[in-house]
Amino acid sequence: MTVTAGTLNLQAGNVTDWTPTVAADTTLTVGFDATSTPSGTFDAVGGGTVVWTGQITTTANTVLSFEPGELTNNINTWTPAPNTTITNQSFLPFDTSTTLDDGFVNAIGATAVQAPSVFVNLGAGSVLANAGTWRLDSGSSISRTCCTEARFVNTGTVEKIGTDHATIFTSVRFDDTSTGTVSVTGGTLSLRAGAITDWTPTVAAGSSLTISFDSLSTPAGTFDAVGGGTVVWTGQITAAADMVLSFEPGELTNNINIWTPATGTTITNQSFLPFDGSTTLDDGFVNA
Repeated sequence: MTVTAGTLNLQAGNVTDWTPTVAADTTLTVGFDATSTPSGTFDAVGGGTVVWTGQITTTANTVLSFEPGELTNNINTWTPAPNTTITNQSFLPFDTSTTLDDGFVNAIGATAVQAPSVFVNLGAGSVLANAGTWRLDSGSSISRTCCTEARFVNTGTVEKIGTDHATIFTSVRFDDTSTGTVSVTGGTLSLRAGAITDWTPTVAAGSSLTISFDSLSTPAGTFDAVGGGTVVWTGQITAAADMVLSFEPGELTNNINIWTPATGTTITNQSFLPFDGSTTLDDGFVNA
């Protein structure tokens, strides 16, 4: 399909492996609904703009391969077919609030961007897998629909930009492996910890990262922060394995109310640990 001038509007039916040519300063608007059956790889060429609206319900694995400026994404629901994925492998803007059901992947090298004040809701019990860069702007958030906890599994980079607050709500458990990073370049990012291992977020001066822990959080390994900003810990620490705190003065605001090492392990402060609120230390706490 080629759009050489003006705008073309259409409603998608069975669309597979589609790369329309849309000339500069022209637009192709594609509406999707529950009867549309997209699958395969989607891209655009020509320098114009493709606009997607409605809901995506795929029939097989689906790959999004758009470059910056090619897609305006106004999809309100993304639903992969059972046992399949929808994968962003290049650049995916979220220009309006949306719901992602289980099976959404942001691949290595890819970037997903939530525009200011855009909400991404994860389906109940779903997992959002981020191996690339997931960027939240001011006022944006990630939450879940009703009623089972969802998870954001980060093996890539979560980046907070803008001067205001962004939130990964407590209905979404944030898992971060030793390969995952968080970068707060401005404002504040708040999240609730899941499985977090060997974590050193980058928080710029004048910015903050607030992490809430509870009895289902499973921190382990070494924790630090860089960048000159402030990391705020709240709630309770129930370590899953040996845990080492390596913060320098001014990096951590410590509002943890209970510190509980796993059986036979220790929680060790090896640098500077403030106690900014009253707390309980269970057996196995070491100030090195």
